[in-house]
Amino acid sequence: MFPFVFPPQFRFIDLLAHAHRGGFDPSWFDGPIELDFTRLRFAGPGAMACIKALLARAQRRQPDIRCMVTHELQDPVRYIARMDFFTDDLRWDMPGAQFDFVRRESAGRFMPIRNLRFLRETDPASLETVRCFNVPDRRIANTLQYALSELSDNALQHAGSATVAFVAAQRYPKTGEVHFTI
Repeated sequence: MFPFVFPPQFRFIDLLAHAHRGGFDPSWFDGPIELDFTRLRFAGPGAMACIKALLARAQRRQPDIRCMVTHELQDPVRYIARMDFFTDDLRWDMPGAQFDFVRRESAGRFMPIRNLRFLRETDPASLETVRCFNVPDRRIANTLQYALSELSDNALQHAGSATVAFVAAQRYPKTGEVHFTI
């Protein structure tokens, strides 16, 4: 079994630091993968999109692998569930208590994690992402959408991966930042 205990703060930079210290690549391991979210207090969408991409790659390599999930239904777990981390494209072993939250619309603050497999999916994903930026000038929004669509197209065409490309975005109104990950 490959255990991964999420630290209290898990942002993309934390994922990179963890990778630098010895890596997180579940495709190197045989058998079940255990994701322990019990200590998690903040999860960034970029880090979670990367984890989901790595899990998808592991399950593509070893179709019988299951991801066991341990959590205490804390707010960050509800958040990553709303970000579509726990979708049916991966095989999950979830605890008995399922996520009992009311699914709310993103209200333009986030774009859930998407696995883009085809070029025709990049334009709708980039349009949804641009809504997170909350850009009032339509010309700037169109230019931004074109740039994000080109980045996604490029990832799809040159990834060399069967799981292709995962994207996610989140706007943080208090800081005015938008985090976008491909």
